Amino acid sequence: MTKGLIGLFVVFLLLCMVEPATGMRLPSPGSDSPMGQVILQVPYGIKNSDVMNSTGLVVRDSVITSMVIVESYSPAPFDANLTVEIPKPFLPVKTGEEFEIREEADRYVLSARFRLVTEFDDWYRLLHIRIPATIKPDKYLIRAKACLTGPNRKTQNAVIDRQATIRVVAPEELDRLLMVPSINIPADMEGKMDEKKEKNCLVLRSGLGFLGKLLGSGEDDDVLPVSFVAVHMINRADEDAAVLVGWEVLDQTTGQEARGFRISKKFLELHGGGDDRIYSQILAPAGQAIDFTLPIFADRERVLAGRYVGRVYMKLFGSETMLLSREFALTVRKMSWSSIATTLYAIGVAIAVGLFLMARHPRLLRRFKTRWLILIALFGSVKFMVSLVPRVFLNELFNGLLGPFSGFATGLIREGMTSVFVMALVVLVPLPGVVTLSMLMSMVLICMMGNFSPVYILFMAVSMSTMEIALYLTGFTREKGDEFTRTKTALLLAALGVGAANAFATFVDYNLLMLLYRLYYAKWFVLANIIVVGFLYSAIFAPAGVMLGNRLRRVATE
Repeated sequence: MTKGLIGLFVVFLLLCMVEPATGMRLPSPGSDSPMGQVILQVPYGIKNSDVMNSTGLVVRDSVITSMVIVESYSPAPFDANLTVEIPKPFLPVKTGEEFEIREEADRYVLSARFRLVTEFDDWYRLLHIRIPATIKPDKYLIRAKACLTGPNRKTQNAVIDRQATIRVVAPEELDRLLMVPSINIPADMEGKMDEKKEKNCLVLRSGLGFLGKLLGSGEDDDVLPVSFVAVHMINRADEDAAVLVGWEVLDQTTGQEARGFRISKKFLELHGGGDDRIYSQILAPAGQAIDFTLPIFADRERVLAGRYVGRVYMKLFGSETMLLSREFALTVRKMSWSSIATTLYAIGVAIAVGLFLMARHPRLLRRFKTRWLILIALFGSVKFMVSLVPRVFLNELFNGLLGPFSGFATGLIREGMTSVFVMALVVLVPLPGVVTLSMLMSMVLICMMGNFSPVYILFMAVSMSTMEIALYLTGFTREKGDEFTRTKTALLLAALGVGAANAFATFVDYNLLMLLYRLYYAKWFVLANIIVVGFLYSAIFAPAGVMLGNRLRRVATE
């Protein structure tokens, strides 16, 4: 019994001599250590680099970015001596002041000393390595070794080895190894295509302006992507490939990046900020195909509808080596609820005006004397000849000189002369319906010249009804007497009434064009036409029409 106890005690003493007091075994070189770990990413972005060996794909004649990380698992501080061996003809560049570079016969040895003070403390640096153009395509080995030494140098130390195998290929071979067979727009977050939607087309919803903010509709459109780019990629190499895939939209004319297609500020605020460019790091596993998506953002206030160029580009992650740059035509359409509502309103007005004229035209015509009808037809014909015919012939000249701003020149003739003749006729025949009959006369002549279109019919119906309402409210067609048209108040009311009516008709006209003809205009351009062409020109010339009508009436009564 006593001998047995003595034997157990001897065995216990031997175990204590072999096992350190701290309970920490001395790790063998290259094995995981309780003191910490070393991560070597060559190139930067390879996800399997925290194991003993990692593989990566690079191209010659480039500069790659690599990363080395030393992380502490020990609550006690320790010193680290890190060395990174880079074989020739690789050349380390931009290594930082922390590294000392020693050149040997067949390699460069980078060494750094530092201290990690607490658990999960880490030290990491980026290494930029130049791969020469003359290097032989092959596999190369880069090693990192960290010697960790704690307060007790005898018991608290470890040596950790990591190595990264990189395959160097020629640029033309890289095109064969990494392929992108398809890029599809629009798609959902999972990359599924909707066959009902037009390919390479984005449809932006309207925000409904102030009304939309009051109702809270469409608020998520400023945060969430409007669509996604679905990319199918194949990696035929035996090594994993870390790639950076980006998306951008270019202006079709200038080739520069178009405004409004970056990540929204609200999205960045909700996700803690960051870069507003759209890109993603993708790890393509060796010998496999992978599908992924990129979000598409579009600022509804800044993005104009029209044609753009979509571009998907792909780089090796950690380098500027361009693997792919695919460009294709991209169409952006904006579904404006205001245009839809305006068009429905114009259709309703046109139907109402048509039904009214068909049902009440005998009674309407009986209110006018024969000489008044002749006068209305005469004014309608003269207005057509003076205001519309010159605009048709001068339109090409102004388009060549002023481009998209030619409407400001032709509008001076169209709206100015029309306002003069309309107000002169109303002064001579101050009855409701005189404007409608005059515009119908001009519309018939215009349609006979081949300018008949549904949009023009809708525009004329709105213009007739709006002008009739404006002249009735201002008193010109309510039989106030001849003395009313000679006052300064009449001149002011003519300017405001005709200007407001034509401004509203111009607004309706642009919304009809944008919805029915798929034409798109900037908001500032539409607003400028409404103010200048619609209101200002009419407000300037309408009082002149009142004065002309007074003079013609004076001549007729003499």
